[in-house]
Amino acid sequence: MTTILALSDTHLNDGNLPPKIVELAKTADLVLHAGNFTSQAAYNALKNACKGELWAVYGDLDPKNPDGSSILKDSSGKPLGKEVFKKWNNVISIYLANDPCKSEVFSESELMEKAEEKGADLLVFGHINQPIIVWGKKGVYSSYPQVLDEAKLAKMTSRLLVCPGSSSVTSIHNSSFPSVALLELGNIFSMDSGKVFRIKLVRVINFQDKWRCCGKCRGLFFGPNAEESKCPAGGKHDSMNLPRANYLLANGVPKNAPGEANWGRCSKCQVLFFTTNTEKSKCPAGGTHDSNGSVNYTLIHSHLNGPQQVNWRRCEKCQGLFDASGGKGVCPDGGTKKEPHITTGSGNYEVEWG
Repeated sequence: MTTILALSDTHLNDGNLPPKIVELAKTADLVLHAGNFTSQAAYNALKNACKGELWAVYGDLDPKNPDGSSILKDSSGKPLGKEVFKKWNNVISIYLANDPCKSEVFSESELMEKAEEKGADLLVFGHINQPIIVWGKKGVYSSYPQVLDEAKLAKMTSRLLVCPGSSSVTSIHNSSFPSVALLELGNIFSMDSGKVFRIKLVRVINFQDKWRCCGKCRGLFFGPNAEESKCPAGGKHDSMNLPRANYLLANGVPKNAPGEANWGRCSKCQVLFFTTNTEKSKCPAGGTHDSNGSVNYTLIHSHLNGPQQVNWRRCEKCQGLFDASGGKGVCPDGGTKKEPHITTGSGNYEVEWG
């Protein structure tokens, strides 16, 4: 098994890489960095951590000479280029660039066309600071299927587009939690078979899983404590086998990381609520919510291009987080009347799921 680690937009002025990146670089056969180190120290630290080769390009925020060339240098002393196109171990053709289409927004069609022009099996890019993985063929995109001539379709080769997102907790764009991408290739590799490789996003910070959406009140609650939970719709919280039943919450996030902190688990009803407004909150078990014993969770909101489930809202009345895509649920502030949550003043929150 061959492992390729892809990352981008490190945005570090020193060599203090997140420990998770160092750990992954030490085991990867190839590391790809799609630009925006921001400093030579960041490049040097990643190079020193690598077990195998490091392929890297410079990005729009990296320091440059007056002629536009990169000030950053590789381990041999040569300036980093703006793109790399190579074949790895005579198996997979890789095109690496920070912003190959010179665009501020993600365009699946343009990037797929760029990959086909280069003859690349894998296109790794950065710049937009959003984790994106797209697999398909030019004209047959995963999000927008089209009908093509069968003969023409048969001649096309599948391409893989990967933006690993920003790999640093100091990202200048509060659009997603820090992430990298890990691609594992088998001994026999075929881009078209899709059976001998796998790719996954790896979050650089800590996540706690087993959070559930209650099918009765639509609130987000901690599944392992369901037996001691309290639902405003009556009885205990119950996920009722809803799709995407396993949600993950970021916790222990550094202060300079993106997102909104100060979310906690109520020890009485087990829902996630906004602790900054504890005095305004309402718990179905009585009184206000209580975050005693909870860690500090962080949520991303109002940035809707990531791989998370969107349309989670903070209820102005109870301060709990609920899934507004399934209706307005039941708020504990209504008591026996079972009134709905309200979304006044709430951002559009994203919650990881897996």
